[in-house]
Amino acid sequence: MSQELEALLAGEEGAKLIAFFKRSLANADECLHETIARALAAAEGYVPDPKRPLAAWVWAFAWNVVHERRRGVAKDRKRLGFMGEYAESDPETAEPAPEQPLEQDEKRALVRKAVAALPEEQRVVIELSVFGGLSQKQIGEALGLTERGVQHRLSLAREALAESLRKLGF
Repeated sequence: MSQELEALLAGEEGAKLIAFFKRSLANADECLHETIARALAAAEGYVPDPKRPLAAWVWAFAWNVVHERRRGVAKDRKRLGFMGEYAESDPETAEPAPEQPLEQDEKRALVRKAVAALPEEQRVVIELSVFGGLSQKQIGEALGLTERGVQHRLSLAREALAESLRKLGF
């Protein structure tokens, strides 16, 4: 199992994971190590299944690592009294007025805040699709959803993001 995992991570899937972590969090290496450690610790319980291949199984660990770290960061920042990238916020008041020109980094920050404000079931599919580069089939396998379920959640998430960004002047 560890050889299969190593081969998977050495290829394209490993590069996708690193890109996902870099877009999602500051410390991609730490997240990758945590994902690998969790996968190796649970390796005995993995049973090869065409409906949930090894890559989807590893992506489930990756998402959990990101989710847990974000939740911890948001709680810490809220407790300390300032808003962070993943802290819950009101997208309408979080940034400058729409008529002010926004630089690329500011736009990215607004989009990240809009994504962070999505309900978790919508946010996870957007992040795995956009930041992780996974197909709808792979997302479904990782989360235990049908492709149709993933499509529905992506559609809802895109509509909600479009509305949030429209309110921000995009």
